[in-house]
Amino acid sequence: MPGDPVVPGAPAAPGVPAVPGALAVPGAPAVLGGPVVPGVPAVPGVPAVPGALAVPGVPAVLGGPVVSGNSAVPGMPAVPGAPAVIRPAVPSDAPGIAAVHVASGRAAYAGLLPEDFLNGLSIAAREQSWTTHLSDPSSPGTVLVACTPDAAITGFVRFGPSRDDDSSPETGELISIYLLQSSWSRGLGRALHDHAVATLSKSFTEATLWVLSTNERARKFYERAGWIPDSRTKTETLANSTVTLEEVRYRRPLRDR
Repeated sequence: MPGDPVVPGAPAAPGVPAVPGALAVPGAPAVLGGPVVPGVPAVPGVPAVPGALAVPGVPAVLGGPVVSGNSAVPGMPAVPGAPAVIRPAVPSDAPGIAAVHVASGRAAYAGLLPEDFLNGLSIAAREQSWTTHLSDPSSPGTVLVACTPDAAITGFVRFGPSRDDDSSPETGELISIYLLQSSWSRGLGRALHDHAVATLSKSFTEATLWVLSTNERARKFYERAGWIPDSRTKTETLANSTVTLEEVRYRRPLRDR
């Protein structure tokens, strides 16, 4: 299903129609995970989740590291408020990711995509697809999830090598960001975005993303984060070609070439 705030075009999981161009906070609302950034010290007496990243600004998870006031990633701005955790996704996260995928898509695309299409999105189908995807070590890219203190998944981001036919090996892609509506406008979407960009910058010199042309909230989110529209557009169809998506591409440098 199409992404909103951050989902640049393609399905967030293989075999499941994606909502291209989706983002999440301030706005709205995924690939295989492997550790992205070393974890930080865990809460006393609670074992840390390997590879977990503390994200100040929202609620924490699974006994993972908790930081209040400073970002777990050096040089990354902290998000004020109660701490949360961003960590690599694992196969057992599939149900939580699927629920966020559907709920956030419905909220983010209300009024932008047909109501019947949004109401017909299936959590069960997404869960099956995500389970397959996250269980396959050969799947390209990375998926990170954001969790609350009670281990509930409230958002996710997917990123990896660019899938565009005109891209170079030095180009990465921010594929999607989805976030539950209850967590919008709290800084978590930006935290997911910043972790993705920081990780992409280790392997690529620039990155692109696709966003629904009519998704003004998502486009403003990206523009505030340093993304600039380039001249490329595309049209995609979903639901047996009954839903048409007009998307625009954004680009940003990640580091010096």
